[in-house]
Amino acid sequence: MMLMMLALTIWILLLYSETLFAMINVWIHSNTYIHGSFILPISAFIIFQKRNELQNCVVRPSAIGYLLVLASLFLWLVSSLASVQVGAELGLIAMIGSSIWAVFGTDVARSIRFALLFAFFAVPFGDFLIPPLMTWTANFAVWALKITGVPVYLEGLYFALPSGDFQVVAACSGIKYLIVTIVLGLFFAYERFNRWWKIIAFISCAAAIMIVANGVRAYLIVLTAHLSDMKYGMGADHRYIGSVVFLLAIVLTFWIGGKYADRIGLASSDTNGTTTPAELRTIRFGSKAIWSAVVFASIAMGPFLLQRADAEFPRNWSRPYLPVAAAGWTGPNETVLAYNPVAPGADYHLAGSYLSTGNRVEFHEVFFVEQSQGDELVGGDNEIIDGRKWRLVQRYGTDTVEISAETRLGVKRVLLTDSGEQLLLWFWYDIGGWSTTSEVLAKVYHAVQALMGRHSGDALFIVVTPISGETVEHASLRLQQFLRIHLGRIRSCMRVDSKLPRACASTGQST
Repeated sequence: MMLMMLALTIWILLLYSETLFAMINVWIHSNTYIHGSFILPISAFIIFQKRNELQNCVVRPSAIGYLLVLASLFLWLVSSLASVQVGAELGLIAMIGSSIWAVFGTDVARSIRFALLFAFFAVPFGDFLIPPLMTWTANFAVWALKITGVPVYLEGLYFALPSGDFQVVAACSGIKYLIVTIVLGLFFAYERFNRWWKIIAFISCAAAIMIVANGVRAYLIVLTAHLSDMKYGMGADHRYIGSVVFLLAIVLTFWIGGKYADRIGLASSDTNGTTTPAELRTIRFGSKAIWSAVVFASIAMGPFLLQRADAEFPRNWSRPYLPVAAAGWTGPNETVLAYNPVAPGADYHLAGSYLSTGNRVEFHEVFFVEQSQGDELVGGDNEIIDGRKWRLVQRYGTDTVEISAETRLGVKRVLLTDSGEQLLLWFWYDIGGWSTTSEVLAKVYHAVQALMGRHSGDALFIVVTPISGETVEHASLRLQQFLRIHLGRIRSCMRVDSKLPRACASTGQST
């Protein structure tokens, strides 16, 4: 049985080696996900530990397991078409577990369920937690500083003290400590707890301790720098303080776990090696071999289907243009504002400035004719807000803007500053004619278009206006007025295959 599991795993990893190597590349180059390189060996060791117990399990191929194989294959295929690397990697890991379930049956899968589920932590995922963790860290640090009598002013993720200015960046989010704590906590819980509710309670407690500890870490670093007039708390001191706080949080976490543990030492398994009546219910070898061949063949369909879908992917080489100004607006002209999105992989980046009675609105369109891993509309090196030049002051969330009696448009609103100028920015995605403000839905829509054999390019739309001596609501009305007049033109000029429409400008474009 162990050799068959090994062969099945190797077969999957060889067929999907490109996805595996992408995952390994993240392990090597990211300190946040370096733990992933240990997950699969640990899962394999847990399964090896249970080898004698597995001999007494009923080996009865599972139709449910096979359906999960197909679902995992579909997840991998759709994610690969949509260039969602994390989805493809989750599909790969799910394929390994579900194929074991399909070939050996529910009894075997139940026996090694922890190892199969634990393997998912090999996938580098969790970046979506970074923004809320950064916000929490900044708010906690500022709250703690105020409690201890230190004057501080918070603006987005930046806060100013009399001794200096500080910024919460992605590395300060604590995501690395949080993920490592959850991984270690799961392994500890597997070895020490018998009840599922205790496992869930312990992991929740461990995560809460680490999130609070990261806030304390940020507070101590800023306080140390403030009290020492910026002589300490920076550079190497920054890392030392973080390491000490993390170590203390880990000790507290596992002290709590040990206090309420159900058992001491490693989880035991049945090692008597005796034969039970379960083996008498194992299906015949011939039927098992046929079923295994079906599972192996089904797994091999993934790369074939991806290659075929890519070969038949339609290439309608449409291109976008800027809209010509209308109804009292003039433009497009060269941009004046210092704002620019970061989109190194885009096929087109269009930018134009529009004026109406002295009020300025600038329009940006980031257009991708085709997408591949790394060169994609959502993800890659793209940034709507260039953190090197602009600071996020306020994130207003998603609003629905009334364009006409029949048309509503969802936009995300953010307020930016570079310490000299404030800008109000609205943005949304257009995927094959579907508009959304969700990065997740943008990926899903792109995958649906790929599966349906449709492709006409995807775009990120951005409208931005300066705020000078006015309210955000007043600037929002200006952007709304601009879109009411020009949204139809923007859409008609987004995908042009041949003759240029009169509503579209042939100048003011950048690539």
